[in-house]
Amino acid sequence: MSLGAAWALPLANTTEEAIDLLAHGSPEYRGKTGRKTLLRGCCLYMISDPELTCIFESATHHYGVRYPGDMGEAGNYVCASNNDWCAYSYDDEDKFNTTEPMTKFGHVSAAPASLVRVTVDGKKSNWYRFWTLMEWCQHNYLNIDIASIQAFSTSHFYCDKNGARSDYFHDPTTKEWVEAKSSGFSVCQHQPLPDDHARGTKDVTIYELSKDGVNIYQTWGRPCEWDGPWDEYTPFKT
Repeated sequence: MSLGAAWALPLANTTEEAIDLLAHGSPEYRGKTGRKTLLRGCCLYMISDPELTCIFESATHHYGVRYPGDMGEAGNYVCASNNDWCAYSYDDEDKFNTTEPMTKFGHVSAAPASLVRVTVDGKKSNWYRFWTLMEWCQHNYLNIDIASIQAFSTSHFYCDKNGARSDYFHDPTTKEWVEAKSSGFSVCQHQPLPDDHARGTKDVTIYELSKDGVNIYQTWGRPCEWDGPWDEYTPFKT
């Protein structure tokens, strides 16, 4: 959790209140700094309450808010994978503009060579993961629960913008077809053999909102290698 989210969470009762705090800071902050907006880092905040969910896309001097439907979502959900999609932004003066969209600050970029050794397209390291999430949510909407998310988190395929699924890809180095889990684009990521588990090892955390508080389900390391029930926590039970 980033410092911005950790600061805003205890002060906000709703999604709209959290958006306002992340966008503008508190009245005390604005009074002491003379700023109209909060000076923040580059980050994505997934914010949700029982009524409204969104992605707050943040850069140091700009921000945007993405809601369900903005990227063609089929229901009340949003997806994110480390890149911005808002075709606009609000600047330091809190003025709306389209000349500097959030895509300028969190655009799809090449994956660091140290993290992904084999890629289908190095310029789309997060792009495939985003559309994989979108495709899965669209086809499972209204049937998504903790068990289905846990199962999906072990998946080794990826999808493109058109929904085309890939379980294998052509290794540009060896020219051989290998499993997609080694591409760096699947939800559960692996490295090409021999796999030293030094890179691409992703833990998964699921937050479930309920009337009683927040339930947290977590694995440490790759979900497909997790043995037994996931760890469970309820830190904010009311």
